[in-house]
Amino acid sequence: MRKLFTLALFSCLSLSQLFSQDYNLRNDCVLLADRCFRLTEDKNKSMGAFWSKKAIDLNKSFDLITRINFGDNNASGGDGLAFVICPSDNYINSGGAGSNFGAFGVDPALSVEFDNLQSPGYNDPSFDHCAIVKNNIFVHSLSTNLVGPVQTSQANSNIEDGKEHSVRFTWNVATKTFKVYVDCVERLSYQSDIVKNIFNNQNLMYWGFTGACGTQTNEQIVCIERASSLDQYNEMTLCLGEKTNLFAAHPANGAVSWSSTIGLSNVAIFNPVCDAKKSTLYTVYNTHQCNWNYTDTVKITVPQLKPFAFPKNTELCEKQTLEAKATALDGKSYSWNPASTDSIFTISKAGDYKVTISDGKCTWKDSVTVVYNPLPKVYLGKDTSICANKNVVLNAQQTNATYLWSNGNLTAQNTVNQKDTYWAEVTSDKGCKASDTIKIDIKPIFNTTQKVEICAGDFFAFAGNNFTNDTTICVSYNAKNTCDSTHCVTIKRKPVPTFNVKKDICKGDFFTFNTKKYSQTGIYLDTLTAKNGCDSLVKIDLNVIEIDSIPLKEFICEKSSYAIGNQTFSNSGKYKVKLVDKQTGCDSIVLLDLKVIPLRGFTGKDTICEGETLTFGTQTLSKSGFYEEKLKNQYGCDSLVDMTLLVVPTPKVKITTAKAAFCKDGNTTLFANATGGQNFTWNNGQDEKNIKVTQAGTYKVFVNGVNGCKGSDSIVVRESKPIDFDVQLIPPSCSGYTDGKIVLKDIIGGLGNYSVKLDKGNFSAAQSFDKLKENVYKIVVKDTLGCEVDTSVALLNPKPKSIQIVDSQQTINLGDSTIVELVTSFSDIESIVWTPNKDLEKINTFETWVKPLENTLYKITVKDSAGCVMRDSVMINVKDSINVFVPNTFSPNLDGTNDEFKVFPSFGVEKILYFSVYDRWGNQLFEAKDFTPQDSKSWDGEYRNVASETGVYSYMVRVLKKNKKEQWFRGDVMLMR
Repeated sequence: MRKLFTLALFSCLSLSQLFSQDYNLRNDCVLLADRCFRLTEDKNKSMGAFWSKKAIDLNKSFDLITRINFGDNNASGGDGLAFVICPSDNYINSGGAGSNFGAFGVDPALSVEFDNLQSPGYNDPSFDHCAIVKNNIFVHSLSTNLVGPVQTSQANSNIEDGKEHSVRFTWNVATKTFKVYVDCVERLSYQSDIVKNIFNNQNLMYWGFTGACGTQTNEQIVCIERASSLDQYNEMTLCLGEKTNLFAAHPANGAVSWSSTIGLSNVAIFNPVCDAKKSTLYTVYNTHQCNWNYTDTVKITVPQLKPFAFPKNTELCEKQTLEAKATALDGKSYSWNPASTDSIFTISKAGDYKVTISDGKCTWKDSVTVVYNPLPKVYLGKDTSICANKNVVLNAQQTNATYLWSNGNLTAQNTVNQKDTYWAEVTSDKGCKASDTIKIDIKPIFNTTQKVEICAGDFFAFAGNNFTNDTTICVSYNAKNTCDSTHCVTIKRKPVPTFNVKKDICKGDFFTFNTKKYSQTGIYLDTLTAKNGCDSLVKIDLNVIEIDSIPLKEFICEKSSYAIGNQTFSNSGKYKVKLVDKQTGCDSIVLLDLKVIPLRGFTGKDTICEGETLTFGTQTLSKSGFYEEKLKNQYGCDSLVDMTLLVVPTPKVKITTAKAAFCKDGNTTLFANATGGQNFTWNNGQDEKNIKVTQAGTYKVFVNGVNGCKGSDSIVVRESKPIDFDVQLIPPSCSGYTDGKIVLKDIIGGLGNYSVKLDKGNFSAAQSFDKLKENVYKIVVKDTLGCEVDTSVALLNPKPKSIQIVDSQQTINLGDSTIVELVTSFSDIESIVWTPNKDLEKINTFETWVKPLENTLYKITVKDSAGCVMRDSVMINVKDSINVFVPNTFSPNLDGTNDEFKVFPSFGVEKILYFSVYDRWGNQLFEAKDFTPQDSKSWDGEYRNVASETGVYSYMVRVLKKNKKEQWFRGDVMLMR
């Protein structure tokens, strides 16, 4: 079983029963409850002790947390108790009552005394005190007093207050330091190699508490909260549906938290009820009232025996079978009633079927009841034939049923009239289905037709009637196959074609058609014979076009002319012109009204202010003077124009400022300097010469001159917009690494040319910072105007991950092997590497058997999916000792039992170099050399084929160990006849 610490799991034993199995209780000591032991009663000469049955390895660190009640008799109370580490778990209190705390004679030992009585001759201080002593000698003036005495409680000289006090004992093997804490405060510290200096290089020890009263008494109680090297990592199988209690260390006034929480009744108590539905690894986090934190683990295995897919009570139809699949994830055996041991059972008849599934420890029972229902009776009749124009009704009627026909019909009856093979599927109210099929053939009917055409006004005689219009007449008759048939005549009256003729003629002309002449506007009808032999009608639409009079008004410039038709005009007047209309080809009269626009000019004057311009024709004028321009008038004729322009000077003004931009919530001052003007007016409504502005924008100032002209100037003032940016945080890839990175992205706002500062560094253009560890960083961004913005961000390490080799130090004998196990707090493992890889047989990456021939430190390196590396190691100490078993008697009487004298070496032996047997006078009776343990060479009790007498003989064995060292073994053996 893999060892970790503190967590215990049990479901049948009470706490008292469980913990009493782990300790030897002596004298007056009793187990009360919840790992609490009463060492002494409040009576004279009361002594008691309890000792852990499990040895601790002092080559490993040790942590013991307790609660101790020293009693409530102060003036009359005594004597005290001691925590003792020693080579045995079965010391009996003897002769050590009173000041020796019942521990007299325990040697060697390392003890912590808690003395509540000043005893003569012990050099005790007057206050309740504690000390670390050697070999249970509690006289403080001797060299066996290692540390102390000091006042037990830093806060109070009296520890006999009837209250529980937290007392912690720690042994740190790396620093070789043993410490004692009382009420969360370190009181004693002793640094020494206690394995070497106190226990003569023995590392496996037992621990316990012993207490005693003399004539002064106290009830003294010790409660164990956590013993890190004693409790075990627990694994338990919990059948589905069962419940049990999980028990963790139970610190007083502390906190307990479980994870995972699935299946636990309460995650904040030390003994929650566990109702796990699947295999779960539970971790409990304990927080002591002294803020000591520790973590323990338990694995609950829940075999998954519930079938993957198992039917409930099932109704089947006749002839159906059911495969009841009871296959479960962890199922190893299956038992059916009726009898079967397969995971799948085929059911073909009604009944109750039960199955029991087991994995060897847990079982799961399930059952299914199967009921069979009859199939519906379906009959559609014999195959038949029908006439093509007839229907047949197919009937599949049942009680409480649904229907499906081959043509998609869903009713009980199906009317059909097509040749086909029809089937009907009937489903009963129990879901049972049956079907039947019928074949339908179709007998043909004879339908003949005839087409007849007649001209309008004619008729067609048929079936005793005359028909003049479009129509179809059918006559029925009975064919030879008994099916009704018809003959139909379709009469079509040929239409009278109508032709339209449209014609335009000029007034005075005429139009000739079919020898007839037409000269007036109107619609005329005429008759012709068409190609279909019937008369056709011609419709003539004649239009006589009148002569038009068109008025036309035109303008021409002086000294130009206007042409129309074949005539040209150059003077104003009204003219009548005859033209031919190109569209109609008829004459038309144009009434022309012509006007000649004369060439003329005018004179103008204008005034502008200095700096302004005036557009004059094609010229842009900005200076005083006389100007002439030829322009186009509204008729497009040239016109001469002259202009006299006067330019008036304007006052001069200039806006200045110390800075044309400011940061958010800032301002700047604008100064207006003018010559030749007065009365300043700004576009924001102010009328001062100099103004202070707090908003960005374009500011313009106007200055009035004496002649009415205004001078002006403008300036653009900008406000630095708030600086904003995004931050990309790349945390350290692994806990403790310094490869974190902060990158600024998309900086906006401000006036550009940004510089950045991280924490107390200098401003620079860099926007990326790397080689960062976990921390909170302040980022400041500044623009070219000096405006700043800052923010704080946090780079966080990824969630810490841990690995631990269970039993980080082990001792084995030469030739033996041991298992090394790894426990991790995470599952995303990329690789696991053990080094060195010699004498190592991998079971899997978490467990491996090792069989070194010398002391070897095995190291493990684990890399997770993020590339984080964690390491741990285990020291395998190899004792240079082997066992060679040689029997002390044998009987070569050929009875098949113990007939030969042979050597049985342990795994640490590579070869037996020498094996010999001598009689009591030193004569060599048997010798064998250089054979392996598997060769099994032996003495048969004879010398030179003569049986040796009953008696004692000596032997010598020399072996070669697997570490290439040799070792001798000698002894005697009794030969019996």
